[in-house]
Amino acid sequence: MSTLNIDIRADLIQMIPCPDYPGTPFRQYRFRSNQGPIRMAPFTESSIDLRTLNEQMETYSPREIIGWAHETFGSRLAMLSSMQKTASVLTHTLYAMGLTRVEIIFIDTGYHFPETLELRDRMIEKYGVNIQTCQPDKSPEEQFREYGRELYLRDRDYQLCRQLRKEAPYLKAASRFKAVLSGLLRCEGGARKQIPIVAVDPRTQGYKIHPLANWSREQVDEYIKAHDVLVHPLHAQGYPSIGCAPCTRAITVGEDIRAGRWWWEDESAKECGLHVKK
Repeated sequence: MSTLNIDIRADLIQMIPCPDYPGTPFRQYRFRSNQGPIRMAPFTESSIDLRTLNEQMETYSPREIIGWAHETFGSRLAMLSSMQKTASVLTHTLYAMGLTRVEIIFIDTGYHFPETLELRDRMIEKYGVNIQTCQPDKSPEEQFREYGRELYLRDRDYQLCRQLRKEAPYLKAASRFKAVLSGLLRCEGGARKQIPIVAVDPRTQGYKIHPLANWSREQVDEYIKAHDVLVHPLHAQGYPSIGCAPCTRAITVGEDIRAGRWWWEDESAKECGLHVKK
């Protein structure tokens, strides 16, 4: 039975921050009131009611959401990493919770900045996490021969580019799991403004879980500073959002945080294929 520490005063339920102890499982938290323990109905994979679950999850910390996900899906839970700040936070949280066996899916498109691949290797070395690198079926050279160069520019909606280099290898990897953790933030705007904490990914018929959905960028930075989390070095060089090198540039003062991604495209088109546009 999963429980949480809360304090009930009159009709108000106030969440008490969970202790930040490495390896503390979600089930050790408990509900309390002046009437004694309050039991929360457990969610199992077969009984998930997304509307009810998401309403409840809005009060949970990222650590609690990850704890619920691991208890619900076990070895069928994975994480998707872009090697950006939010992925660094989730990776460190898995490490701090003793969940280093959870597979972390990293898509190597063949076009990443060298710093991205270096960060992947440093994450494995420092945190002992289980990062698995997945690649497209066709190498960059094979893609050049078949489709030509600069596919991302010629294909105006970059559908083929993202399908070949990101979506296909991701779906191949994600299909082995029932749920995938992702670091999307609502405050990033665009298609991400309305993301629920738990959603169904129609491409895999599994779940996409966003433990940081209602966090601000400031909360992400505070966590990184408090825990000395490894982050991508390009973040400090004007790159708040980082993807493949040809499609990523530094932004200038006043620009939107994702202005440096696919800057020639309409705002509504800016998703890389790893996430479903709403």
